[in-house]
Amino acid sequence: MNANTIKLYIEIGVMSLLALSIVTILYLMISKNSSIGMLKSQIKGFVNKTELEIELEKKMSFFYSLVSNAVYIGLFGTTMGVMVTLMNISGDNQKEIISSLSLPLMSTAVSIVVAIIGTFCFNFTNAKIEETLKYWDIYHGYDKKSH
Repeated sequence: MNANTIKLYIEIGVMSLLALSIVTILYLMISKNSSIGMLKSQIKGFVNKTELEIELEKKMSFFYSLVSNAVYIGLFGTTMGVMVTLMNISGDNQKEIISSLSLPLMSTAVSIVVAIIGTFCFNFTNAKIEETLKYWDIYHGYDKKSH
């Protein structure tokens, strides 16, 4: 198997994982915020705050893991891309070496974009959870400002 074939497999694998990550992150944000909205409308039914927290926190650890590991997927692509580049080093193939460097650079750039978008989505969703818990406090008379 030559270096270009390896590069192609790595590129397809890493970019596919990153694309799947961003789609999953966006899906989790949309579905989680939808369920938070429904739970917020049912706050009266939660006598126990812990029950509400359990419902609100569902899938959040998976969400966080996905966001935080996007950078590592990119790092894997970067490492593998550099390895392919090193395989191509010889006296006459400067054009091939420059071409091989596109994989690590693209992998790094895409993973950073996925991580930034994912962090925004996670923080936005987490803020909605905190807001819902504050609404529970207000509804049940535990508002900090009233004491």
